[in-house]
Amino acid sequence: GGGEPLISWEKLKFLFDYSRKKADEQDFSLDIFLMTNGTLLTSDIIRELKKYEINVGVSFEILPDVQNSQRGHYEEVSKNIQLLLYMGLVPSISSVITPLNVDRMEEMVDKVVTSYPSIRHLNFDPAMSNTLFPSTEKLEAFYRKFTRNFFVAKETSSKYGITLDCNIVRK
Repeated sequence: GGGEPLISWEKLKFLFDYSRKKADEQDFSLDIFLMTNGTLLTSDIIRELKKYEINVGVSFEILPDVQNSQRGHYEEVSKNIQLLLYMGLVPSISSVITPLNVDRMEEMVDKVVTSYPSIRHLNFDPAMSNTLFPSTEKLEAFYRKFTRNFFVAKETSSKYGITLDCNIVRK
């Protein structure tokens, strides 16, 4: 957890190979999920991820201004998500909801539908930060907005056959 796992690509390939072999030896079903920021994806990496049947998630804020403000590299990550889709590896997208996009979750779903139409799973989690929410009142107001907008976006996503989750709601 934490950091960009594709920085250690050779170690990941070793782990994928080793874990698949061990699972096969013990007749054990193994699902592997890799979360990436999407900046280091290449055709070669995607081919290997497909070979090892890795489920891929991309941390991506979907809207250009929000991605560039919170993580940067919008064009690069968007292009790499398109490459994943083109090569037949459909990722999920996880977005952090902050005051910048708390009122834009439905817009985020619409952007996925138009720009990445094969994607079927999204996860929107609220940010947790003392610097973003200096008072309990501001945090409370944010969570009220998050809740209201999340369920509107969830309804919209279901119309398109997209599952929208949130770790807090799921737990």
